[in-house]
Amino acid sequence: MSRRGVALAILGVWAVALSLLMSRRLNRDPVEVLAIAALRIQPRSLYYTIEQNGTIIGAASSQIDTLPAQIVATDYVEGLLPSADSTLDLKLETRAAFSRALSFQGIRITIKLPDDSITVLISRVSADSLRVTGARRGEMLGTQDIEARDPVFMPEWAALPLMLTQEPRVGSAMTVRVLDPRTRIAREAPLLIAAESLFVVVDSARYESRDRTWVPALRDTVRAWRVTGEGLPPTFWIDIAGRIVEAEDERGLLLRRTAFEIAFDNWRTARRSRAVAPANPARP
Repeated sequence: MSRRGVALAILGVWAVALSLLMSRRLNRDPVEVLAIAALRIQPRSLYYTIEQNGTIIGAASSQIDTLPAQIVATDYVEGLLPSADSTLDLKLETRAAFSRALSFQGIRITIKLPDDSITVLISRVSADSLRVTGARRGEMLGTQDIEARDPVFMPEWAALPLMLTQEPRVGSAMTVRVLDPRTRIAREAPLLIAAESLFVVVDSARYESRDRTWVPALRDTVRAWRVTGEGLPPTFWIDIAGRIVEAEDERGLLLRRTAFEIAFDNWRTARRSRAVAPANPARP
C-alpha cells in the first residue's frame, strides 16, 4: 500500500472512531448521565424561613449527605402552617435515599402533630414499581404498590438532574419523572428554566442582645434560575447545585434561604413568646 493509502486508511479509522465517540456522547443512557451528574453533588445543609403575608410562621432545613453507598437528602419543616380550614402545629421530616448513581431507593415521611403522628414509607420493590406503607400512631394503615419507573424524584428534588446534567441557561429543558407523595402518582414532568437572576441571601448571623434576636451578619450573592413545570411551586428559584434559594407555593407560603439562627432560633423564640413553644425543640 502506498503512503497515501496508509494515510487515508488512518484518517478513515480516526473518523469512524470519532463518530462513534460523538454518537455515544449524544445518545447516552439517562441512567449513565445521572450517574455522571451525581459525582457533582456536594454535602451541604441549608436553612430557610417560612413566611406568609410578611409574617414568619415556621422554619425549614434541607441537607444532603454523600455516603459511600448512598446519597441521602433530608428535609425538615416545623411551624404553624395553614391547612384547608385551620392552622396546623406540625413537624415534618422527609429522608430520601438514592444510590450513588441517583437511582431512587426510598423515602420516609414523618408528620408530627401535638396529638397525632403519621409515618409514610415509600420503597422500591422493582425497577418499575414502589411500595407505599402508612402508619398512624404506630398502627399500620395499609400497603399499596404504585407504578414509578426509575429514575424518579420528589418535587423538591425534581430540578436536580436538570441543573447537574447540562449548563443552566434560560430556555434549557428536561423531562423528569416526578412522584407526588400526596397523590402517589409518578408523572413525566417537562421542566423549563424560565429566568435567571441574582439573589442576596444571609450567609451568617450575629446575636442582637438588645432585642434578643439573631440578625444578619454577612450576606452573599447567589445566582439562581427559576424552573417551571408540573408538580413544582409557581415560584421556584434554585442555584447551580439544584438547591432551593427561594420558593412560593399556591397558598402564598414563601421559603427564603437564610442562616440557621435566623431561621430556627428566631422562630422558636417567637413561639415561646406566644406561649406555644414545642416541647424539647431539637436542632434538625
